[in-house]
Amino acid sequence: MQSTRTVARARRAAFASFLGGTLEYYDFFVYTTAASLIFGRVFFPAGDPTAALIQSFAVLGVGYVFRPIGAFIFGHLGDRVGRKNTLVATLTIMGASTFLIGVLPTFQTAGYLAPILLVVLRILQGLSAGGETAGASTLTVEESPEGRRAFYASFTSSGISAGIVLASLVFLPVAALPEAARDSWGWRVPFLLSVVVLIVAYLVRRRLEEPEVFVDEKDAHRRARLPIVELFRSNPKAFLVVVLMSLVIVINTFMQSFGLAYATQISTLSPADMLWTSVAGNVLAVVWGQPVHRRGPGDIAELESGHSDDWGPRALLACLRKLCGGGPTEAERVVVEDAWATNDEFRVIYSWTGGRRVGIIRNRETTIDRMDVYATGDIATPEEFGQEVADFNIGEPLGAYGDILDVDADGLGWWGHIPLCRRS
Repeated sequence: MQSTRTVARARRAAFASFLGGTLEYYDFFVYTTAASLIFGRVFFPAGDPTAALIQSFAVLGVGYVFRPIGAFIFGHLGDRVGRKNTLVATLTIMGASTFLIGVLPTFQTAGYLAPILLVVLRILQGLSAGGETAGASTLTVEESPEGRRAFYASFTSSGISAGIVLASLVFLPVAALPEAARDSWGWRVPFLLSVVVLIVAYLVRRRLEEPEVFVDEKDAHRRARLPIVELFRSNPKAFLVVVLMSLVIVINTFMQSFGLAYATQISTLSPADMLWTSVAGNVLAVVWGQPVHRRGPGDIAELESGHSDDWGPRALLACLRKLCGGGPTEAERVVVEDAWATNDEFRVIYSWTGGRRVGIIRNRETTIDRMDVYATGDIATPEEFGQEVADFNIGEPLGAYGDILDVDADGLGWWGHIPLCRRS
């Protein structure tokens, strides 16, 4: 029987992780949207708009370069200093960096100092974001009762969807402004509003306690002096699986950044159409958690990959795909198909990632926040791949509420197929 105190601690940890995930991906999507629509004109020299857009995306990439570095730094601090204080630090750095972007001078007023300051703040965002999701999931799992760990840890992923929805809704009125107003002051509003989420998340996280399992390890002096070395030594296979699996995130990143720029500058879609696409997809993403919680992620993963005899997959899968492709999500499919038909480089970039979704990877004692795994090497048609991208945005936290799975990594390679997960 779970004690009231145990459940209360788990709920507080899950809610704090939800808010942390919300802030992290609010920051990410606000910056991505601004980089796609505005920053090329605001922070870089006037001239070639394509070159300015590339520079804007390069600064976006800086944050991703520093994410794994931040994961190592804050992961080490979390294991040595404590979960709570480390997560308060990541949250504060992340929120403060986003707010400060909103008060930066433009290139017109500060010259090259403006993009330099932008890069510095993106580095801080990347470092803090690298420690946020993994650290929040770890704390939540450690606070959760046996048999409910995956459920409570899923709130981090739900926060990610909430952050993208919130950022999209905040940017919708900004996108509707005249270009002059949008470039002068309108783009600053979403960055400045991040302070609201920061304050709420900070107050909730400050009330957390260190997980009892961590306190026990600390009191017994059983903590590793160099946790990263211990990780490589004790779990090299699991570490490799997680790293290779995470490479698929490139698909979502391309669609959230390049897709928005392509849709608004080359195709005929408006910024509002693409922002509503993200709202619809991420709202529906949370709905996927309920059948997964009831049926278990193995059945849902098999259903999505078309291999579940129990669900009568072909007819049901066709209906789900039709649902996923309708409404605002059609915007993503149009963008991908248009780019696929007209751009050789686009086809090269995406062809090796165009395979079917095959499963959900989870570790036995912790939670991995990316729920989709694509089989590489299968080259889809433009229509099939466009549909996959629409599905990806809707089904992203598909396994959020499921049982924890084990994975057989035999044969896993850079260009090979990631095997379907089996139930633990």
